[in-house]
Amino acid sequence: MAGAAASPTNNSATHREVAAAKRERLTFTTPMEIAKSTPDTVEWIATGIAARGAITEIVAPPKMGKTTFVLNTIACLQAGSEFLGQRTENTSVVYLTEQPISSFRPSLSRAQLLHTDRVSILTIRECFGMEWPAIVREVEQEASRIDAGLVVVDTLHPFSGIEDENHSGQARDAMLPLQMMAQNLNGAVIVIRHERKGGGAVTEAGRGSSAFAGAVDVIISLRLPTGKDLPHVRELICVSRFEETLDRVRIALEGTRYRVVSGDETVARQEARERLLAALPQTEDAAKKLETWADSAETKRSLAQSIVKQWSETDSSPISVVGAGRRGSPYRYFRAPQTHHGRSLSAMNPVHWAAEESSDAAGEPPVGNA
Repeated sequence: MAGAAASPTNNSATHREVAAAKRERLTFTTPMEIAKSTPDTVEWIATGIAARGAITEIVAPPKMGKTTFVLNTIACLQAGSEFLGQRTENTSVVYLTEQPISSFRPSLSRAQLLHTDRVSILTIRECFGMEWPAIVREVEQEASRIDAGLVVVDTLHPFSGIEDENHSGQARDAMLPLQMMAQNLNGAVIVIRHERKGGGAVTEAGRGSSAFAGAVDVIISLRLPTGKDLPHVRELICVSRFEETLDRVRIALEGTRYRVVSGDETVARQEARERLLAALPQTEDAAKKLETWADSAETKRSLAQSIVKQWSETDSSPISVVGAGRRGSPYRYFRAPQTHHGRSLSAMNPVHWAAEESSDAAGEPPVGNA
């Protein structure tokens, strides 16, 4: 393939021979030895998404949001915040991208990652003419150098240079270096692949041989849900060897972060959230009281109260608040990131906040009662 890494097909035997040459004989182990040498629980980098020593495959049609989803995950890793309500581990990342820097930069910007130096990026341009096993060896060295807990390959096909995705032998040879790297680093690996035409069951949705799916530990499918959901809503379907996998949830991209959409959340509520975000003042000086803000967003005050309360309970609230919550100094809202005067709603105690609001007849109504 022009512009892609050289095919692993004719070099996989060499790669296996190199690996075999590093040991004099096969090593066998017992369940007792495994129990003593491994942790009792799965070491998740992002709970339900990526685990140490394991490979996650993310499959979706082109332009469905695979890169956005993974960059959102990485942003939460960098912040040490929850992703989709689940714990993450603060760690560095090595990211292989098939995109040119000119188009990858906006993706990094949307995920608020442009100011981090803990994501090491390798573009496909750097790999022209290199064999896939050699690429993985250098990736492993870089991951070790920066103590990265996660390696992302976005997407597998151009980097591996595989000639026939339907050939099970070539698929296994493309995955073998990644399996070895995950074990050597005790790190998580995320492999992004395109979905086959027509999709299908999660384990069969990836383009090409089922050997790809057989070589991974977690499979995540991103799809458009059926029904009247908004365009930014995706259905996340997971199949895994682990119990902690997310199974099947709906997620929505809100601002720069994904969140889980509850089963009873209606399209009307989602649309109200979008209107409130669009009408949210951009600066502290322009901050608005809840009633004024809701009116400008053409949203009922009670619904706005409920949405703001939900935002207050998240780690990545899209809004900040100023004011003391009392007569003469009501709470006023504007868009995060906060100024040195503003407070993120997620940093406030919702119960205390509600109590302050309720004591101010001239201020906003108690959000905690929404």
